[in-house]
Amino acid sequence: MRQISVPWGKIIYFIALVTLILLGTYFVVPGIIKMRNFNRKELDLEKILSEKELKKTEMQKYLNKLKDDPFFAEKIARDEMGLSKDNEIIYKFDR
Repeated sequence: MRQISVPWGKIIYFIALVTLILLGTYFVVPGIIKMRNFNRKELDLEKILSEKELKKTEMQKYLNKLKDDPFFAEKIARDEMGLSKDNEIIYKFDR
């Protein structure tokens, strides 16, 4: 009878290679998914930040106008706060 020679070196090499690929996948793929989630969150936060900066700029313009323009300040005081000058009567009507 003839003996069959089994290439154990190649089999062990193949098993080691498959094991390394599986371990690499096990440890690398969750990191990639986590990084994508962080990138998405970063984009969302940058969008929110730009919206807040725009609102801040608008509010700063409004505040500067209140400080510098006495007619605008008087209009706001009358319309939004219901203030009046001395000896002035305010009538409010339902709309």
